[in-house]
Amino acid sequence: MNIGKRPITKRALIQRINRALVKQGQVLRTARGAMEAYNLGDYYIVDTEGANVVFINCNLEGLGRELKILGDWEVLGE
Repeated sequence: MNIGKRPITKRALIQRINRALVKQGQVLRTARGAMEAYNLGDYYIVDTEGANVVFINCNLEGLGRELKILGDWEVLGE
C-alpha cells in the first residue's frame, strides 16, 4: 500500500496528460474496442496535425511522471 500518497482518479490524470500534450500538438486517446486495444494498447498518443499514432501502450502513471504532472505524493488510484 502507498502510505502517505494521495490517490488521483484515472480521469483526472488523463485530463492532466492531455493539457500537457496539447502544447506539443498531441493528444492521449483511449482504445475503443478489442481490436484497437490489441493493436495500440489501452491508451495511445496521437499527433493532432496528421492524426498519426506517435506512441502506443501508454502507462498512465509512468507518462504522468515523465511529463512531470504527477507529484511524488500522488499515485494513480482505481
